[in-house]
Amino acid sequence: VSVRPATFLTVRAANGLEVPYSGLIVVDLVVFGCAVNCVPVLVVRDPTGPAAASRKQQIPALLGMNVLGKCKSFPSSLQPALQEAKQRQRCVRGRARVAEQQHLPAYSMTTVRVTGPRDQNCSLMAAPLGQPLPGGLVVVPTLLEGDSKHRFVRMANLSPEDVLLPARTPVAWLHAVDGIEEDEAVQVTVSCSEVTITPKSAESTPTADVPKVPLPATFDGTHEQRRQLQDLLTRYGHVFSQGDDDMGYTDVVQHRIPTTDSVPVAQPYRSIPPNHLQELEHLLQRIAQLGLKLKREKCQFLRRQVTYLGHTISADGVSCDDDKVEQ
Repeated sequence: VSVRPATFLTVRAANGLEVPYSGLIVVDLVVFGCAVNCVPVLVVRDPTGPAAASRKQQIPALLGMNVLGKCKSFPSSLQPALQEAKQRQRCVRGRARVAEQQHLPAYSMTTVRVTGPRDQNCSLMAAPLGQPLPGGLVVVPTLLEGDSKHRFVRMANLSPEDVLLPARTPVAWLHAVDGIEEDEAVQVTVSCSEVTITPKSAESTPTADVPKVPLPATFDGTHEQRRQLQDLLTRYGHVFSQGDDDMGYTDVVQHRIPTTDSVPVAQPYRSIPPNHLQELEHLLQRIAQLGLKLKREKCQFLRRQVTYLGHTISADGVSCDDDKVEQ
């Protein structure tokens, strides 16, 4: 049998890839005892992969509808098989195309409205085309109603960039679906596990790596007060700056400083209240939670004399800060 080269025909598989073939031959066939004359046969090239070669050994050839359509004289027992083959040939209804321009964000899944052939007799299944889509989009198989005016297909954008899908872009094949089974009830089993989470507070910070913060030289409390204060500063030693390298700028805390000419309110000197350590601990805890740093030279707690906005506050009252007064 001589093979006639044929270049006028392009054959594509269901996945959209071109099928390589060597040529075309015209032969006479006998199918189930019935002779079919002048049948064109496409000679496909031998596959190179082991998987495709194994499939070809199991199914060496396929009969198309051009052959089966001529077998009108087949016995009645073979008519159901021919009818089934004809139905399988018609299972693909067409392509689903994007109805309008669609924007798909990166790393997201979007419902895209599509258009396609209308079929009132069966439902349709949207399946991937088998060829790459713009931007590496992925079509999720979706069941569509055949007579619906609006059809929607789920598409996933797995790339790190947004994709703009133009209108009329083919995105999926539409296959006819028969025999859809719907379960009336779905049983869901959920296993619960109890987990106890203990929050780790700032107090549990190990003190081995925390630098020791010395007590202010002006603090003249009792031995018990000095011990309590030293323990408190040691637990929160990581909120104090160890040099200029760990200092920076922050927008976490903002202050509003009034610059009016009002006279400062004079308050009499009073001793440190018993809850002062608790208030100081709460302040240090908030600073630790915000990730801020304190400069030791700027900390003026536990002192008998402090400066604030150009004034000096001490046991004698409020007076001007000599360092801020112009000479």
